[in-house]
Amino acid sequence: MRIGKVEKNHVRVFKSIGLLLLVIAWSPMVRAQVQNWWALPSGGDAELGRLSELRTKRSVYVDVALNRPGLGQITSATEQADIRKSIVDAFKSHKDLSVVTGPERADFAVLVRTTVSVPGIDSPRPANFSVVLDQDEEVSVEVTVLVPGAKQPDGTLRSRTVWESFSSNVQMGVLAGSRFAVDGFLWELKKVREKK
Repeated sequence: MRIGKVEKNHVRVFKSIGLLLLVIAWSPMVRAQVQNWWALPSGGDAELGRLSELRTKRSVYVDVALNRPGLGQITSATEQADIRKSIVDAFKSHKDLSVVTGPERADFAVLVRTTVSVPGIDSPRPANFSVVLDQDEEVSVEVTVLVPGAKQPDGTLRSRTVWESFSSNVQMGVLAGSRFAVDGFLWELKKVREKK
């Protein structure tokens, strides 16, 4: 009789623990869905906005990615950290902007995607005038600025693109090219904020 009660209690305990673990595992996914506006959707179905939407926004989240595809190419964590530091320094030089560490506290997000590729033998290459730039590499930089968009029925927020720029070959090194592209955005933002 006593063994039967113990077995029933074990089953209840295991069911309770299993249910608790399921709830714990599921809750971050729900939070991530609601706070996903700072990531570009894979289908490209972001809303389109205007740069003027950033006129009064102050806090920015910066996301930097460096990609070196191809055999034998290794993405350097140090190089990516250097790019991020340079970009964060660019934002810090503007007194009316503050960089936040978490996207959930940001008014807008800036995504910087830098890719270093080796062009094919047959592909035409523009002249490269930099002495320090590797002649066998092309650096492309994409900058996308996002704000929270419309709320979906499932509780998620759509990404809303308010500014974007893409350069397929910046004719600069990785660090300088990334910073140059972000400085272009900051110059445009300054012009918008100075308009009355």
